[in-house]
Amino acid sequence: MRLFINKINTIIFGTVIIFSSCNKDTFTDANINHNSPNAVTPSVLLSTVEGSLAYAQGGDMSRFTSMFTQQTMGVSRQCQGYYGYVLTSQDVDGLWSNIFTSVLQNNDSLLTLSDRMRYTTYSGVSRVLKAYSLQLMVDCWGNIPYSEALKGVANTHPKYDSASAVYSAILQLCDDAIDSLSSAHTGAVVPGGEDIIYSGDAPKWTMFAHAIKARMYMHQSKGSTTMAQKALSEVALSFGAASDGAAYPFLGNSETSANPWYQFNSQRGDISFTSGTMIQNMLTSGDPRATILVDTSADALTPFYA
Repeated sequence: MRLFINKINTIIFGTVIIFSSCNKDTFTDANINHNSPNAVTPSVLLSTVEGSLAYAQGGDMSRFTSMFTQQTMGVSRQCQGYYGYVLTSQDVDGLWSNIFTSVLQNNDSLLTLSDRMRYTTYSGVSRVLKAYSLQLMVDCWGNIPYSEALKGVANTHPKYDSASAVYSAILQLCDDAIDSLSSAHTGAVVPGGEDIIYSGDAPKWTMFAHAIKARMYMHQSKGSTTMAQKALSEVALSFGAASDGAAYPFLGNSETSANPWYQFNSQRGDISFTSGTMIQNMLTSGDPRATILVDTSADALTPFYA
């Protein structure tokens, strides 16, 4: 009996030691998801924004717009319907949400962090990316949510701003970006290899900003010599050579990291590059730009779906 009691006392004593030695954070720390950190570095945010933007523009956006303008031709399944303008708003929901969340929301976090920490080069790059993203959106959809957007639960129904107002905001973003990129005080942290587009080259990001401004003025130049002249002035400050252009290099023909066009057509083959009205007219007229729009080296204008 004494032996039994002693064993009970030992168990109770050990249990008391275990519970008394537990730190108050033992159980709360177990709920921390280390794959979803509360704070992210500018380098991680920048590469995420660039990749998301490149995939959105090079994916759904370029496929839809190229078919609508008959640069390409939808030849089967959904794309055949899209080519004939048989679609609903839901068909572009993925593109819309990806740009707002993966691109603009992440870029907004990068911009806020960069401004707060005075990482001026990052601030400039982030503003150029924001300006370019908005330019793509307003040219696709016209009026879009902007001034009240990206507020999270604070405003789940932001108003739509007019296209002209967004254009003005884009021009201001570019001007602010140019100022930041030309600052002698770059901040303690500057973009490098994680900048997939320019590897932290501030002068090239500045040229990109001028190129966006030139496009904005060109889009408003019909009947306006003032806008046309502004466009020419910005062009002079923009890219000096083709190698200066902003490009996101995808990785070969791998299944997950290849160019989104390659991924789509190698897996589905729904789009013809040579049957569209525009490319056919260019080929018929002998337009030398045809070989720039369509790669003739590999398969002599054979569509990828063939």
